[in-house]
Amino acid sequence: MKITNRLMSALVAAAVIVFVTVSQSQGQGSMNVSVNTYAFNVPANLPSQDPYSAQNLENILQGMQTGNWPMGSSLTPAYAMPITSGSISVAQTIYTPLTYSWNGASNPTGAFAAEHGQLLMFGGKITDPKAFTLNQVVWWLTFPNSTNTGTISGGYSQIGIGINWGPDGIPGTADDITYTSGNENTPVNEVLILYTGWGMKPPSYGDQGPDGAKSYFDALYEGNSYFVGGGFALGDKSDFLTIQVQPAPEPSSIMLGLCGGLLILFWRKRHL
Repeated sequence: MKITNRLMSALVAAAVIVFVTVSQSQGQGSMNVSVNTYAFNVPANLPSQDPYSAQNLENILQGMQTGNWPMGSSLTPAYAMPITSGSISVAQTIYTPLTYSWNGASNPTGAFAAEHGQLLMFGGKITDPKAFTLNQVVWWLTFPNSTNTGTISGGYSQIGIGINWGPDGIPGTADDITYTSGNENTPVNEVLILYTGWGMKPPSYGDQGPDGAKSYFDALYEGNSYFVGGGFALGDKSDFLTIQVQPAPEPSSIMLGLCGGLLILFWRKRHL
């Protein structure tokens, strides 16, 4: 039930509408430490399997670092924009490993033709002028009736980057050192990551396509709202996002599959 290591992602929307309200709480913590959490809708494909997913991750990391949004073209899965509208569709959390889909629709076209759905992912920007290591960063992921937490391990590969600000201690100058893999114990001043997330796979591991996942979702929650949250912490400073999801009723003609799955995602240790 994990998903860690995701470099870039993309978007996909769909049939059963889920209204999501986003609220954010930020801990007090140390004065010089900064922790900011963001929610994104990203392509379900791993960056190593999809150039759009890799570019999506790059766009997300750059956007979190600079604060410039959106990043990339909305006409491709590489598009990156934090979820700020307060709503999201259940179709945007559906992963179809055996069929192509986007926004909950089968057989997408154009730049989306090779996509296998989308995921809801949480990213973080963590900074400290005094330096810290990646494995000191704590993550949280909450969903109905469960809370998951831990420290980040395995290095930066496919989850993001770490930046040491160099001898001058100033970000964005020539002596900065950037780490893109390994180095989980290396001192850095800035971490930009896309680490935890939520998704659904259709019953029978994709055989029923997006409709199977959406009907499974509605039956599972019986039309009630639920919450998904994610966040990060360094020391006593934390930032956590909570998303309230309210599924809209599906037509009764859609059959519920007997088998299905919710995915808690941590890209490095992904169990599908």
